[in-house]
Amino acid sequence: MSNSKAAIIQWMRVKHRLSGWGSIAVMDRAKLNQLLSQEYISRFGGNGMLPPINGDASLVGNYKVYLQNFILDRPRLSFENADLNSSKARLRMTVIGGNQVNLERRGDWYIYRIDWVDPLVGPQLSLELDLNDVPGNVAEDGAVFLDLQRSDDFQLSFPDHNQIQQLSADFFKRKFQALEPAQRVWQLGQIIPGSEPLLEPASFRLRTQSAPTAEVGEQGDGAVLAFVRMHGSHEGNLPGNESDFKYLIPSEGNYSATVLFDKQRLMVATLLQALRPLLSDDSVFAVTYDEQGQMESVRAISGHISFERKEFSRYGASFFAIEGQRINYEVHWGLTIDPIVLKDNFSISFIGERMEFKFVLNPVGFTEVLSLRDDLGFLDEDDFRQFDDMPVTYPSELAAVYQMNESGVMELLDFSLTRPAEPQPPEEGTEIPASLATSAINRDLVLKLIFLEMLIVTYLAVRDPLTSLVQLVIRPIQRNLQADMLVEQTARETLRTKFGGAIIADDVVMPKDIACFGSIAPRLTTFELSPLEPIISARATQPLTVTPLTPGLNWCAELVWGQSSSPGTVIDGLFQAPPVSAIDGDFIRVKVTATDPQTGFAASALITVVTNVLSVSPLVELCDAEDRVPLSAAGASGADLEWRILGDTPEGRLASTTASHNTYFARPDSSTSEHLIERIEVCDKETGQTRQICIVTRSRSGASVVLQAMDLAKGTAQLQLQLNASDLEADWTVLAGPGRMEQNLYHADPASAERFAIVEGRFEFPPFGVFTNVIVLALPLFDHDQAYRTLCAEVTGVAG
Repeated sequence: MSNSKAAIIQWMRVKHRLSGWGSIAVMDRAKLNQLLSQEYISRFGGNGMLPPINGDASLVGNYKVYLQNFILDRPRLSFENADLNSSKARLRMTVIGGNQVNLERRGDWYIYRIDWVDPLVGPQLSLELDLNDVPGNVAEDGAVFLDLQRSDDFQLSFPDHNQIQQLSADFFKRKFQALEPAQRVWQLGQIIPGSEPLLEPASFRLRTQSAPTAEVGEQGDGAVLAFVRMHGSHEGNLPGNESDFKYLIPSEGNYSATVLFDKQRLMVATLLQALRPLLSDDSVFAVTYDEQGQMESVRAISGHISFERKEFSRYGASFFAIEGQRINYEVHWGLTIDPIVLKDNFSISFIGERMEFKFVLNPVGFTEVLSLRDDLGFLDEDDFRQFDDMPVTYPSELAAVYQMNESGVMELLDFSLTRPAEPQPPEEGTEIPASLATSAINRDLVLKLIFLEMLIVTYLAVRDPLTSLVQLVIRPIQRNLQADMLVEQTARETLRTKFGGAIIADDVVMPKDIACFGSIAPRLTTFELSPLEPIISARATQPLTVTPLTPGLNWCAELVWGQSSSPGTVIDGLFQAPPVSAIDGDFIRVKVTATDPQTGFAASALITVVTNVLSVSPLVELCDAEDRVPLSAAGASGADLEWRILGDTPEGRLASTTASHNTYFARPDSSTSEHLIERIEVCDKETGQTRQICIVTRSRSGASVVLQAMDLAKGTAQLQLQLNASDLEADWTVLAGPGRMEQNLYHADPASAERFAIVEGRFEFPPFGVFTNVIVLALPLFDHDQAYRTLCAEVTGVAG
């Protein structure tokens, strides 16, 4: 099936294709995801970070998870598939700080896994958006947002056991569902209020569609479609994969977006825009639609046209004479015109492709005499008060017929104006009518003459402003009207995001509907930087590649998260990170932007600078014989990693000696009563930096180590080795980590930055053998008071 622009236009000529929607915007999915990445980076900053998350995941079976100071970065949206029937998007947030403590219950609760999170090994929290269940809305301020209240499939990407992954994901799901409805939204962008309210979107539905050359589903090229409902209209019908709805982005050229508009709505908007300078701000129009969702008629339900008060003067001889004598007089009066009401007088209707416009104008003017005098001296300055306000009408009706051609011109096919005949003044010197005459000129006769004069003079005088008033309405519409500029303007406004125009229209065609072929935000998608979100170590350099090659760019670096005396420097795309001494904390984030000075087009990358160049997950984990323990590691250098189990004769084994993700296979099952501690070393081949993961394989010993009491202020933990709930007099040893034992009391080392300690209790009971077990303590103790209140019945002291 051809997908050329000509083929799309021919498809549009067959019938109206909007299916009752006011507009349909189609955007290349890859370009839109690139735009959303740039939008994510442009918004990034300290004021956009979510507050740290603390809490515990609910009990599932014998497992519990405590999250401490989880810091999530800004949410980012991407569209995942290309399927009109089942369109998906995903919202992602990376955990960039905090720690997670996993508990298991085997009689008593104990810690079996500890993770310390930083940007290198932070998991990703994501939620799936079934676009069938995620309506889009436009707020009063123009904010475009998705309603996420029915989002689902929360996932946390820790390399942990499936059950624990789900437990952590459910925790975040409950946190999300506990938010107020107004908080469970994601802002997609911003629509700038336009000049024509009839074209302002009210809501939208999103779908994804596969390109003609791609398979329907997760992979391949495709587009994101926004079906837009305008204010005052209803939602239309949504196409499916089986429909004849065409892929609307042309295959030739550099097109990445197409916007369809309702031609009839644009015709009405073009006419109203021509008249808007005359209409009051409270003008509202009601639209009716036929069964196919096509606009049928528009009528005004409120609003008016108002006019400024005018004043007139006349000085000269009267038209009429008394016994051949004309009176010289001077009169000054004001004209007030009532507002012309639009309701029941202003209407638009469609007959086929033609638009008919009718406007009944019945302006009524009221004259007020302000001063009056005559040269005979009969009248005094107060005589003008005897004249009542005199109404003057000028009933008119205009009708116009338009039709839009394919060039975007609303051609005026017919125009008519009905208005009163022009008044004719009497001949000069005409004798005053006999009914008004008396035998001689006197004051009353002069008043009667001038009153008669005023009726005629007023009508003659106000004829011009009333005629001008009608011409004021006629002038902007008694001609062909250009609609193509309004189409391009609306295309930009319909999906404009906060950082610039989202769609730029290049070509406009107007068969049955209006189509704008263009590109997505060329200011932000004409070129891109790569890598987009690298993580590097302090003082390291990161070259940024521009695709396509664009010479003469201006570069700048901006600190957007964290604290540092310097954000680093960037010269011709080479970023130099600040030294460790300049950074306060574990990491900073820097936005590097390249701008083309000729066009203003720009692209950004978000660089994370870490002080810890190599991270591992988990720090420590307890397992049973023959268990599989998922492991992960990441280095800021991006170089290959090397894994090995320390010791001459390791009993466990690794699935791989390289890569960032690995698996530890615990020793085979045996009847030994001795637990096994094995340290796995991960080495960055480029930097030589190493980190260790501690794996404890439990023994079959029936003994257990119990936390009896804790004092968080003193940093102590009282331990007890038990067998069948009976206390044993154990010998105690700190096998890994900081701290010391005094009898059965563990003392943490306040100067240590290590995150855990492993303590062994051992009791020898010949001839029954050795009873022993270990306990993992999360450090510092006061950082984990909530977890310890699950492990220990007696916890005292103030945390932190």
